[in-house]
Amino acid sequence: MVSVYGQTGHTGSYEGIFNAAAVLDMSPIGRNFEDKAYSEEEKKKILEKQYLTSAYNPALIDEFTTVAYLRYNLYNDQMEFVKNEEIYYLKKEKGRKVNFTSLGNTYKVYELYGDLEFFLVQVDGKNSLLVKQESRFIEPRKATSSYAQDKKADFKRRKDVYYLAIDNGNLVKLSTKKKEFASAFKGKEKEVKAFVKKNKLNPKKLGDIEKAVEYYNKL
Repeated sequence: MVSVYGQTGHTGSYEGIFNAAAVLDMSPIGRNFEDKAYSEEEKKKILEKQYLTSAYNPALIDEFTTVAYLRYNLYNDQMEFVKNEEIYYLKKEKGRKVNFTSLGNTYKVYELYGDLEFFLVQVDGKNSLLVKQESRFIEPRKATSSYAQDKKADFKRRKDVYYLAIDNGNLVKLSTKKKEFASAFKGKEKEVKAFVKKNKLNPKKLGDIEKAVEYYNKL
């Protein structure tokens, strides 16, 4: 069981920022795990792979000073919290922040294509560099011949996708192609393109993307 502790300096109900997850979205996952080929230990190990970390970690939410223990479900894009052995989801509100104090990671809710989603804030500033982290579920497959083996269900991390939040508002997907990378830096495309070329930055490397965003924020 996971609990919260401490005092809150935020007005309103702290408990009210969580939604009860009465039925976890386990389909088609649940159906696939009905197969007797999986031991309880195997199921546990596989299901834990859908999370950023298997453990719940201390986190501060928005301006609350109460510490909550959360874990980020990359598959469902939900911040999970446990109380009285029941799972709750943190309500998604635009601009909501989750700071994992022990991990040193901060996540923020942005709107993307009409949906509210969590993004890792890699560079925080007038224009922020965001990382979209996801996992995908791989359904089990039966062997098609006697020479092959059955493949069990699994979760795999998708490749991280980078976004630029212009003035902390609209999101622009960053291209990993050198010729297209600077196009996301509205109003300063030429300057960023020249900076990338001069410093031989690789838009496929996170550290180099950070340098470009930090430069953009100084312009």
